[in-house]
Amino acid sequence: MVFMYSMKNGCTYTLDPENGEDLMYAPILSDGSAQSALVAYDFVEWESFDVFNDRETLEEAARCHRLLLTDR
Repeated sequence: MVFMYSMKNGCTYTLDPENGEDLMYAPILSDGSAQSALVAYDFVEWESFDVFNDRETLEEAARCHRLLLTDR
């Protein structure tokens, strides 16, 4: 499983191991490390982003998703 840190969004991202496509996230831990247990990750709910207020967060999540998909 590949993890990607996003300091901009304050979380780590990974792909769903079952389908290898859906983006999942978990907050970066207080010591700067990432969760390695899949149960700590939630699916990114793209439709919950407000395009006007969350534009930078959305763009960063999409960038990380593209990079993870490329790295499969």
